[in-house]
Amino acid sequence: MARVIGENGNDLVSLLSVLDTYNTIMDQEGRTIFNSTNKNETEITICPFSVAPTEMGEQCGEAIGAQCEAFCNGMCEAVSPDFELRFTTKMCAGGQNCHRVIRKKISARAVKEGKTSV
Repeated sequence: MARVIGENGNDLVSLLSVLDTYNTIMDQEGRTIFNSTNKNETEITICPFSVAPTEMGEQCGEAIGAQCEAFCNGMCEAVSPDFELRFTTKMCAGGQNCHRVIRKKISARAVKEGKTSV
């Protein structure tokens, strides 16, 4: 995928470029709150999915958030497979914002050796 979109691939800069395009297409707005070569944290404050349809129940927001996270993880895997993505808060599930954390994956060997900081 990285070659198709013209990105170098397998680095955080390439992944953030793809996710920025996704955020623009999805009419999401936010700001970077932390950035290094191995980790990025973004706070998304405007998203069309921030208010889930109440007539569909509470589980609707959780399902929307899970689908969004799965889609973003698919992009992460396709562009920069050495990184992983998680949302620690989601507006569609009742959070004040969406807090997205992208970080370099930690190998099983590093965990075993206690080298888990990024």
